[in-house]
Amino acid sequence: EEHVRQDALEHTKPPKNPQEYTHLAVVDLEATCDDRRGFSPMEIIELPVVLIEAATGAVVDEFRTFVKPQVHPVLTTFCSELTGITQDQVDTAPSFPEAMQLLEQWLRGH
Repeated sequence: EEHVRQDALEHTKPPKNPQEYTHLAVVDLEATCDDRRGFSPMEIIELPVVLIEAATGAVVDEFRTFVKPQVHPVLTTFCSELTGITQDQVDTAPSFPEAMQLLEQWLRGH
């Protein structure tokens, strides 16, 4: 018998206790990187967010933007292979302050 893992977000249940917040923003950042020692600073290059309704665990909406790195504007081969993010994606992306403004606008819409 094969065990199949089900995605927790597909089969949500209300929490047992009342929730203080109505929504949760789940963030999964990607950053510049290299396999050599001493690579710094790491800069955010992808800003994805999933908005979850706290009472039900249901996904309300998703936001995603790439971010143009300033200190290390050219991604290393290691970083592109690890993250799947291409140079073209970050070259045309907003700066970090602009990305944060876009995220704030998106959150205010909810």
